[in-house]
Amino acid sequence: MPLYLPSSGATTPTATTAQYIANTAGVVLSPDAVWGSGVEAAPGFITSFAPALDLYINARLTLTANFTLANPAVMKPGQSGRIRLIQDATGGRTIAYGSYWKKAAGDPSALSTAAGAVDILYYDVIDSTTIKYTLSKGIA
Repeated sequence: MPLYLPSSGATTPTATTAQYIANTAGVVLSPDAVWGSGVEAAPGFITSFAPALDLYINARLTLTANFTLANPAVMKPGQSGRIRLIQDATGGRTIAYGSYWKKAAGDPSALSTAAGAVDILYYDVIDSTTIKYTLSKGIA
């Protein structure tokens, strides 16, 4: 299928991965930008982590202390992704959630606590103050 370009013969710039994630106007998508957006970011661990959903979709954190998954400053309704949470060699790290993070009744919210345990938190941004999450525990 041909790509639509303006009839004036002008070319439209191809989006970078960062532009795709940031929802930049005036650029066209390329497969590289779309697939590149799924690569896990590895931001440095801090005890109050607010995912930068305007910079990445998926993330990976190695937990070295108890922490709070804080509300993101920027998020786009309809965005979804995952955060891989890895217990360090000590384990026993816990999580608290900011007010935007909501789970379905009966879904787990506590992390696996064994040393080296891996959990994956899947999220879906519903609106400007609601992020629905599901926690998959004990990923081998």
